[in-house]
Amino acid sequence: MTPPAPALIDAPDLAALAGIARRVAGLNLPPAKYPMMRARLRKRMVLLGFSEIGQYRAFLDRREGRDECAHMAVALTTHVSQFFREPHHFDLLRTKVLPDLLSHARGGGRVRLWSAGCANGQEAYSIALTILEMMPDATRYDLRILATDLAASVIDRARQGRFALETLAHVPPRLRHQFRTDGKEMVELAHDPRDLIRFEVQNLHQPWPMQGQFDVIFCRNVLIYFEHSACERLLSRFAAALTPDGWLFLGHAERLSGPATAQMRHAGQTCYRRLAPSDVRKAGGHRT
Repeated sequence: MTPPAPALIDAPDLAALAGIARRVAGLNLPPAKYPMMRARLRKRMVLLGFSEIGQYRAFLDRREGRDECAHMAVALTTHVSQFFREPHHFDLLRTKVLPDLLSHARGGGRVRLWSAGCANGQEAYSIALTILEMMPDATRYDLRILATDLAASVIDRARQGRFALETLAHVPPRLRHQFRTDGKEMVELAHDPRDLIRFEVQNLHQPWPMQGQFDVIFCRNVLIYFEHSACERLLSRFAAALTPDGWLFLGHAERLSGPATAQMRHAGQTCYRRLAPSDVRKAGGHRT
């Protein structure tokens, strides 16, 4: 039996749901985005079997609806994910960032990278493939990549490491040996790149459980969905989470702003490095 179509979602309903998305995930959803919201939320309601918007809103307020708040936020953002997106970042990673970090790992040091807002995992896997090209035995060392996103369903897909064959279009031919075909137009990553990565559910606007600092943070094409104040708070937290001289990569339409600018310096196209504490003092900056 075909479920009934959801009732009309009017502007007051959308404003209320936009408020929930702002509170849960920092999303900026002005009235200009209401048509997009209406279309995507109708799909969520059909999937969950709700025919009235009031039912959906009430579900979001209940304990069992907490996961749906994350799913709603994911539905209201566009998760464009591909291997080696914005290739200039991976050129910089290979030529400027990784040589020192891999040397540090070989010497027994700890190296950590974070793909924040990893979507289906292509960014984190691209980082892992770049590392393994330069250091084939990387899994033997204290070198790991954390990859996080808001919803468990997104992280579950990323963990599988399976992708449609056409998604390999941007993977350099020299790295495609790391994929195995299953004969059904799908490919699966080999174990080594998957073993370098830990996928976890994490809301960027909530407390982070990670204790140590990161040498590299990728947070690309994520800030564009957030309110300006939420972006500045998040950038300050990223700066504090980086090691001195650590690297922060943002998306092509994103820029460093707010208090974090006193802690970071420009290091390439939408790429920044954290200043050492002594350099912050010389520049008259402050730490947050």
